[in-house]
Amino acid sequence: MFSRAADKQAGSDLTRLTLEDLIAIQPQHVRGKLSAGRRGPEGERPGRGRSTTLDFDGLSPYAPGDDVRAIDWRATMRTGQTTMRRFAAASHRAHMLHVDLRADLYFGTSERLMAKTACLATAWMAWKCFMLQEPVGLSVGSVTIAPRRGRKHVLRLLDTLTEAYVREGTDAQSPIDFEEISALVVRQDEICVISDLPVDSAPFTAAGRALSRTRMLRFVLVEDPMVLRPAVRGRYPLRGPDGQRQVIRIAAEKPNERLVEAELRDAGWQMDRASDLLPRWGAE
Repeated sequence: MFSRAADKQAGSDLTRLTLEDLIAIQPQHVRGKLSAGRRGPEGERPGRGRSTTLDFDGLSPYAPGDDVRAIDWRATMRTGQTTMRRFAAASHRAHMLHVDLRADLYFGTSERLMAKTACLATAWMAWKCFMLQEPVGLSVGSVTIAPRRGRKHVLRLLDTLTEAYVREGTDAQSPIDFEEISALVVRQDEICVISDLPVDSAPFTAAGRALSRTRMLRFVLVEDPMVLRPAVRGRYPLRGPDGQRQVIRIAAEKPNERLVEAELRDAGWQMDRASDLLPRWGAE
């Protein structure tokens, strides 16, 4: 999915992250339907916003943000609940990416820091949205950028991500504001969280049950290679992006750690792994 040149460039430094690294991580063999200014075989053009066709797709309860003109009054009177007529979408969905850059992610036993893996995976998804002409936004730390289309917009997101990588490792991050993120996208758009397994999964399961009916939810799991090859228990030194030395303690894996993934899936989250998106350095 990646060129070897991009692999070598992005893997040149295991701790430092540059804008060039994020630009080099671009998926291959991904094509959009139409480029700007071009028409399809039937004369259609790519729309700037979300639109719907006349193909009826079914009935579902009203959700905040729905167009009241699509209310099915007969079904509403029959069920006693506000019911909407749904139609097939004619445009691509928007994506809102939230990147977790807590200090705990500035750790890595091999390949690269987990925080850098999260940033590279975010860049991969942003470029994929650009190639498919889908709007993409970013939420990292205290910065939130609404979804938009265009190469300049993607470069702005990557520049913001590069700055946050250096800054957020020393700052304590506040919990994810799912209400703020969901307000920037509409029905059937995607909310994507890039992070490691949360210690407290309650906010994620609650958000999944509240939003899974109206939003597509994706969780990209960032893991260190030692998850597949567990390290010996003990204390290990590490160095952050600012050069500060720290120590991390490796304990035995708890039996319920993998149960968190099952809880997130049951709450409506689609689980992916960042290692499946990114190349392994030195792999042929």
